[in-house]
Amino acid sequence: MKERIVNAFSQKGTEIDFKAQPRSDLEQLIDDVDMVLIAPQISYLKDEVFEICETHHEKYMVIPFSLYGNMDGEGIATLIEEAIAQDNDTFENKEK
Repeated sequence: MKERIVNAFSQKGTEIDFKAQPRSDLEQLIDDVDMVLIAPQISYLKDEVFEICETHHEKYMVIPFSLYGNMDGEGIATLIEEAIAQDNDTFENKEK
């Protein structure tokens, strides 16, 4: 999935630094990221992750299962762009 998201940004002419890290590393990495994405299979941790992100004023979202399950790197890249463009920390994505 990581490769598909990076490739989608590359096709748009945008370079990103994308790290796929376990939840246990979040506190050490949170200040070095622009946004935290949560894979659907660990969405049960979202409240915990969201609390950490809000404390550090970082954007966050759960990747919709419909995009993740279809390996839709372009769709996820679009959601990331929309989230980063917003002024607030939270990003409410809408399932397509």
